[in-house]
Amino acid sequence: MTLLPNDGLEQDFARFISEVTDLRDKAIEESAKPRIVPSRYDRGHGGTIQPSPLNEPFERLRLRLLNFVGSLSFGQHDEMIREIQSMFSPPDVSTLDKLLGTLRALKEDSVAGRVQLISDLARSSSDTTTLTIFVSSKMKEFAEERQALYALVPKLLQGVVTLHAWVFERDTRASEVPSREIWLEKLETSILYIGLFGTSYGEWTIDEFNKAKHIGLPKLIFIKDVPPEQREQRLADFITQMSDVNSGLTPQYFSTIQDLERHVTDAIKTWIEERLSITSRHKLLEILKKSKEDYYAWFDRNQHLPDEQKNKIEHTSLIRKAVRACENAEDALDDGGKACLSINADSVNWDSCYSKNKNNLTYIAKKRLTPYFVTGHSPSEGPPDKAGAEKMGGYYQRNLDALDDAIDRLKELQ
Repeated sequence: MTLLPNDGLEQDFARFISEVTDLRDKAIEESAKPRIVPSRYDRGHGGTIQPSPLNEPFERLRLRLLNFVGSLSFGQHDEMIREIQSMFSPPDVSTLDKLLGTLRALKEDSVAGRVQLISDLARSSSDTTTLTIFVSSKMKEFAEERQALYALVPKLLQGVVTLHAWVFERDTRASEVPSREIWLEKLETSILYIGLFGTSYGEWTIDEFNKAKHIGLPKLIFIKDVPPEQREQRLADFITQMSDVNSGLTPQYFSTIQDLERHVTDAIKTWIEERLSITSRHKLLEILKKSKEDYYAWFDRNQHLPDEQKNKIEHTSLIRKAVRACENAEDALDDGGKACLSINADSVNWDSCYSKNKNNLTYIAKKRLTPYFVTGHSPSEGPPDKAGAEKMGGYYQRNLDALDDAIDRLKELQ
């Protein structure tokens, strides 16, 4: 079941991010003003430090943030609470930048991180769009088969996509529009063409096939298995040309309506699932590219800071997002690759495991991407130990290398 983002939660994050951004702008203005002003009690010996006008609004915001984050039940909220507690007035620009990064990272983990990409893609299709599959054949010869497909297709992949088999005699009403114009127009708006061929050559069936071919509509062809002498020669010649082993389509032969239903079910499911996979992997590729850009930006903001001052929450969220993308790609490992998931960097088998599986997205998610710094903080997420760091480099370079390989792998799978 897909967990959708909570609108109220998104609004809360948006409000806090807006408030911190406003404070940051004011902090920039305040940094340009003198902080020491003359005092009548100093008699020329100096001045007093003027309290920052940001102290009070920052403290109010800080208390509200602590209450808000403390109410959450996900992500790294405990670590964020400690981070907010360590911030003191007056807030400078770097403190507020860090707070903004943390808020955005926590929002990503709590809202966007709940959405399962592939199931949401499918859910949006089933909720908003009916996908039409055009059924083409001689109407009288395949009357029963056409009615069977009309009933069958809407039952396929329910909950994933909504499908409709367009059958001329079931979907067309009396009209002044010529019949050929109606079916050619429907072909333009269909996602898939199903062609049934048997014993008789049908001029309009071939017309529909040629139109589908002309507009680049994907085609699934099913041929009734009959003795050669029963098939009209013109149709036999057409089938031979259409199914040329080097440049043609690969048809599926059937004997009964039950055969046809089984073959059509398998073919449509495979075709739809492949298209959903291609679409989702394209989205995952975009996520990984964005993750790499965001990781570069994080490094630019944090590279000059000692490790204890780096924004670890934002770092963790960025890499976790990439981990989720790699896992959702469902890049299968063989049995040897699965065994390698339990091999750590200090093992004698690490090098061979790494070289064989380093470009597999599941391996990248489980063993290469490292949300935490290399401190042994979390043995379950990436190689956390010094042996892993020595073999693969520090956390920043090893994550960049893993992101590069993940992006290349997803491009291969498109």
